[in-house]
Amino acid sequence: MKSFHSFCYKSITILGLALLLILAVSSIFIYGHLYSSSQERMVFYKNGMVFFILIPVFFFALWKFRDLLKKVTPGKLFLICSLIYIIAGLYLTFRVPDTIRSDPYMIYKYAKKFLDADYEGLTGGYYLRFFPYQLGMVTFEMGLLSIWNSTRILFIANLILILGINFLQWRITELLSKNKLVINYSIALSFGFVPMLFYILFTYGTIPGHFFLCLGYYFLIKHIKNHSPLSFIFCGLSLGIAVIFKPNYLIAAVACAIIIFMDLLKRFSKGKLVILVIVIILSIAPNKAFLQMWRNISGVDFDGGAPYVLNVTMGLQPEEMGKGRLGGWYNGYNYDTFELNNYDIEASKKVAFEDMKNLAEHWKNNSAAARKFFIDKIHSTWNDPLFQSLWSGPLEDSDQVVTDKLLHSLFTGGHVAMVFEKYMNLVMISIYLLAAAWCFMNLTKKSGDDSELFYLLLFLGGFIFHLISETKSQYVYMYAYSLIPYAAITLCSKFGRKS
Repeated sequence: MKSFHSFCYKSITILGLALLLILAVSSIFIYGHLYSSSQERMVFYKNGMVFFILIPVFFFALWKFRDLLKKVTPGKLFLICSLIYIIAGLYLTFRVPDTIRSDPYMIYKYAKKFLDADYEGLTGGYYLRFFPYQLGMVTFEMGLLSIWNSTRILFIANLILILGINFLQWRITELLSKNKLVINYSIALSFGFVPMLFYILFTYGTIPGHFFLCLGYYFLIKHIKNHSPLSFIFCGLSLGIAVIFKPNYLIAAVACAIIIFMDLLKRFSKGKLVILVIVIILSIAPNKAFLQMWRNISGVDFDGGAPYVLNVTMGLQPEEMGKGRLGGWYNGYNYDTFELNNYDIEASKKVAFEDMKNLAEHWKNNSAAARKFFIDKIHSTWNDPLFQSLWSGPLEDSDQVVTDKLLHSLFTGGHVAMVFEKYMNLVMISIYLLAAAWCFMNLTKKSGDDSELFYLLLFLGGFIFHLISETKSQYVYMYAYSLIPYAAITLCSKFGRKS
């Protein structure tokens, strides 16, 4: 069993190394730019010679930053960064329009209706009939809006949760490494990951779910490393709550199960097997109980909504089938197909599988086009340095006019947006390369800590999931952000003159 454990550990690490190197190299040469338009149009640009010169300069600056980080404690660094973040976050909150659009608007709309005991949205052709998984965010917003009936309280809640995510990232890194410099690098990179700041304005389930994902990982490490009593229960419950906010976070539950299974391979015991089963149940059961709760409250016996296989089929459709959007991106196929089949789940699944079969045949007969499709899909998902965070904020063509001069430049693709885009391009190249180096270093070790693989498994799961399913760059920011502790560890290793 130990040899199988070693095989699993090395296989995960090798796959992570390969994919991270692919993303790092591709990010050096090209990046995706999303227009400040509700049409969700992305183009790819090649980086020029000036940018190539900036890459080693940025790495040198990142390495020299250690001189400053050595002089401050993690607590003090986190406090300073948090104060700056709060000022910037409140500036964003109160200097942009209080209107929201698209899915966040629908969630907000039904949160207000539910507060008046109006549950029509769960019936007929209404939004929640298609996507009942949004009920987690609807419930969350109901609580917030009962305090202050303004979208700005949703922005403030996101700000608090993002600070919480950065705090947990600090504590997680502290459990992975006792090196103060590693911890400080992790804190600095977490706050320097600016899409998180811009996501304050994106009132969707991604941020709350991400917070509970990090909380689940924190308790997983406590369980694996410190054998902390009941930590595995808190881990499972935290991941279960994350899934309530966003079903995609089932990837985290799978990653957690793999880690516990690998720990089981090291030394088998019935107790560990029981823990594995309990964590899996706790990751799934809360969402089922939550949906049943809303059936009881609303009196509407709704089902699971549009089956997810529709999203997989949509993720395999080329651009010409996507209403002008990039291939594999959202194009309304899931919504339209479910509606055309009168909200019949089985009939919709049948259509989805038939269309998927036809798409497989199409790509099989057009191998060159298939290669381009999947390469472009990877680039549009992982090579957008801002991960669609600015697009998720106010857009002028949606009557969300920003009058503040600085923020107007930011949200309309002006000079401020361009600076942040180039900055994040450099950050992501650094994170991808440093995380790849961490994988390489791990392969040279005789043994490794299983709990360290959680974020890598999360990244691999996200990569594979969005390669075959519907994708958007905003869907993967948390997987890129989760690579930060690996980057921090590498910066303080022999690659950066071990300190």
